[in-house]
Amino acid sequence: MAVLFMCIFPAITESADSAGTVYIVFAIDTEPARPDPWQYDQNLNFSCFDKNGSNRRVAEIMELKWRRQYRDSFGNLPCFSWFIMSHEVFRHAANGGYFCVYDALAKYRESIVEYGDEIAWHYHHADWSDPNGDGKSSWNQLTTFDGTNYYHGSDVEIAERFLNYLLLDRGFFPTAFRAGWVWENNDFSRWLENIIPYDFSSYPPNKSASNDHEPLRNQYDWSRSPRSYSGYHPHFRDYQKIGRMHRWIFRTIAPNNRREWGKIFRAAKYTDQILCFTAHSYDNLVADIDNFLSDLLLMGDSLGVPLMFVSASQAGAAVSGEIESSPVNLEITVDRDRLIIHANGPIFQKSPYCVLIDNSVNCRRIFPQSDGTQRWIVDITQYSHFRFVCAACNRGGIPAVAEFHK
Repeated sequence: MAVLFMCIFPAITESADSAGTVYIVFAIDTEPARPDPWQYDQNLNFSCFDKNGSNRRVAEIMELKWRRQYRDSFGNLPCFSWFIMSHEVFRHAANGGYFCVYDALAKYRESIVEYGDEIAWHYHHADWSDPNGDGKSSWNQLTTFDGTNYYHGSDVEIAERFLNYLLLDRGFFPTAFRAGWVWENNDFSRWLENIIPYDFSSYPPNKSASNDHEPLRNQYDWSRSPRSYSGYHPHFRDYQKIGRMHRWIFRTIAPNNRREWGKIFRAAKYTDQILCFTAHSYDNLVADIDNFLSDLLLMGDSLGVPLMFVSASQAGAAVSGEIESSPVNLEITVDRDRLIIHANGPIFQKSPYCVLIDNSVNCRRIFPQSDGTQRWIVDITQYSHFRFVCAACNRGGIPAVAEFHK
């Protein structure tokens, strides 16, 4: 089981000039260069992950000399949240698979740990299909999440397969998320509710134009969502409205200019804010960030507003008031034909996210049943040989993973 990349939250000292802090998040959609949507199987272009050559975009960000150019109000270096992409096209690529992006980024493991970077999840909801019925299939965005069947399974199965195998074979369980094409709907929001606490997909006040041209992509609607930068709990029946769900939704900065910074800094006089800049791993990240970061830091300093470089999950924990929440430990024991999962403290999820793979190599999500406070059971009567892995996080977004073999 691979060790999860972890990060330490920097010490916080409040400024006398401001009631809130502006948490700066660099959310990088981490992925190969754009796949060909018309080709079922192909070779993916991972050159942006190269440590040498002319396209070493990720490597440039990992250089200590570059990061040392910038310090936040507390002397911290920038840290990054690498939202690794999952997309059904990856499973069918010659050099792809469930873990291809995770493994491409893993060559920077030491730097990620050193800088306190985070690995998060970026899921593109898509499958091979022919929605307009013209006889030509392509990799199209899906816009349902209600069990509708597609070429490679139901919409829910397609999403869960990636998360299941990332947990089983890489020990990876994300606590921050960005939706591919920033698409969500109410069913998808309710699915996320019991899995991931911090969602950085909101893009107000934008809404895509209706489109039925293949390949279908960039369909989304955030036109009704809050425009503030302090996050919100979505409503069970409308992901764009404020409600009582437990998960948090945060927006990204758009447009990224001085006027928008000013809105954030003024709001920070009263409460914490998140300034989340997004980019792709194949973009010219160094040049794009150099183009604005010095000016942003100077503006915050001149207004007496403290700025702090943090990961996406750290920012979510700060705004939600869960910075100090204690890490949780999961333990799995067996009692005859039952597995018993016990957490030694409160978890964010209603129950741990559990995956079982049996001797027929059939991998599925398992839903444990509550058996008291912070205790769940799984019936294993029908299984003789299997691997079982479960994950959860505390209310501050620190993950825990446990495994059982039989």
